[in-house]
Amino acid sequence: MAGTGRKYRRLCGALSVSLLFVIAGCHDGGERRDVNQSEPAPTAGQLCGDDLVLAKTSAALEVITGGKREDIVDDGATLAGAARDIKVRRNSVLSDIGDVCHIAVPSAPRVRRLNVFWQLLPKNSDEPAPKYTTLRMGEGAGAAWDEAYVTFLCSASTAPHVSPAYVSVYVESRGFSTEPRDDVKNLSNAHLTVAHAFSLAIAKEVGCAEEARIPAEPVLIP
Repeated sequence: MAGTGRKYRRLCGALSVSLLFVIAGCHDGGERRDVNQSEPAPTAGQLCGDDLVLAKTSAALEVITGGKREDIVDDGATLAGAARDIKVRRNSVLSDIGDVCHIAVPSAPRVRRLNVFWQLLPKNSDEPAPKYTTLRMGEGAGAAWDEAYVTFLCSASTAPHVSPAYVSVYVESRGFSTEPRDDVKNLSNAHLTVAHAFSLAIAKEVGCAEEARIPAEPVLIP
């Protein structure tokens, strides 16, 4: 599946920019759907439609991309829209995958694009890949120099015999050609900080923040 180009708007200023993304089609065997074209454009001071997520992730995004927070843009898809998709899908399927939003810093010297997406799972996944440093958040979290995830329990449903019990939220960078030698720990912590902020916000939006057991601040020590 190929994604479509979307118009991106600067989050922290009046100047608008346009950026064309080519969205990846599949991840871990699940099909990725395009973000909802009807979502409103982002407003200044928000990231993927959420001001708190921007506040919690802007410093981490600077570390990942090497760019400036005032240059962060997104594709207009919102976290609230992703939460609505999760609510609908989890009542009809055992597993699924979909986009939250796509983030970019067009002028960044290191990474110019990040993807944030969710995955529904009927059970917690097996041991994470060796590249991840595992951490204790929710039902499990992992961080690597180019991506991170947080998995949390979200079992309440109107269709308990169908609903998947777990949600994973991933953030992945696009642009690294090789693993950086000198900054792996800082990059891993930064990716996990972004994944934590989106996971916590989505758990609240979906209505399972209490059982998700995601702390208010990211756990960066294994």
